[in-house]
Amino acid sequence: MKKKLTAVCVALLAVLQMFGGCALLPEEDEVQHSPVVVENTVVTYKTTFVMAGDIANTTELFCTYKPVKTEGYAFDLEGEFFDAVFVTEGQHVQEGDLLVQLDISAIEASIESNQHEIDVANLNALHLQQERDLKSKQADALQKILPPEMAGGVQSSAEVYASYQNRINSLYNNITVLQLRKNELLQKKAERQLRAGFEGNVTKIENVTNRDLCEQGKVVVTVADTATSMFTAKTKYHEYIKPGQTYEMVLNDETYTLEAVDPAEFEVVNEPGKDGTVFFELKDAIADFDQNANGRIDLVLAESKNTLYVLSQAIVTTSNGSVVYGFDENGVMTMIPVETGISNDKYTEIKSGVTASQELILE
Repeated sequence: MKKKLTAVCVALLAVLQMFGGCALLPEEDEVQHSPVVVENTVVTYKTTFVMAGDIANTTELFCTYKPVKTEGYAFDLEGEFFDAVFVTEGQHVQEGDLLVQLDISAIEASIESNQHEIDVANLNALHLQQERDLKSKQADALQKILPPEMAGGVQSSAEVYASYQNRINSLYNNITVLQLRKNELLQKKAERQLRAGFEGNVTKIENVTNRDLCEQGKVVVTVADTATSMFTAKTKYHEYIKPGQTYEMVLNDETYTLEAVDPAEFEVVNEPGKDGTVFFELKDAIADFDQNANGRIDLVLAESKNTLYVLSQAIVTTSNGSVVYGFDENGVMTMIPVETGISNDKYTEIKSGVTASQELILE
């Protein structure tokens, strides 16, 4: 019986060893596990600061120096020979100066002949008037010295005057007709001459000789009015440019003051929202600019003085409006609603929501 109990105890110990495993091993023999290590992650931001000062939205306006008024001169005739061109390119001309003309030799000969007829008719009329006056005086004198019975057979001074007047009137009627003919010839001559309509410079001349025939409407000579030379530009921002307002222009590293001129002075009407032409008059001393010289004006479209502004990339647009991201008093990132104002290509004005020098998050 004792042996049987001893065997049962041994078996029980074996089972306990089987299920207990290392729990029965000494503490120094147990398997050791590595502890879990948690690291603190430091988040960094690229930041900027709210700035105080002036902000402006500007655009560059490039303007060109050239005559505002340019006129091309052409004949309203077809197929007539040229005579001569009387100017050269670059020449300064006065109003009325002859630029070019067609062959007018036949017309001038007719004008000369016509004028001779007028001169002869005027001379004959003058001689008749003198003869009339003399005979009238003679008749009046005879009437006074002759006895009454003889005076009745002599013409009175009034009768003498009347007899000459018909011939004199006929001559003057003929002179009127000759003068009308001369005016027609002078008109034909003028149609074959091109004269400058204003003071300016000749900018272009067609190469023609007296062997060439004219073409109706083809420009032969072009004259630019140097008195109206000014800077002009094409821009969709023409509504921002007010007549009489001055602007600073940079040309060849020099700064010049320009004054805006009303486009209506040059019969130009600009439509809102579309490209239009603007004009600037040089207010400084006369400068020796080459035609088509280009200058730059920094045109202010909008500006705010003594305001707050930030880099535009710091502003985020949401469905509820504009926001920026900054830090609270504990240094934790926070979203800040703001009211924005004008912007340019780099900065945006902030009207409310932040303070000067406040640090904001860019990214």
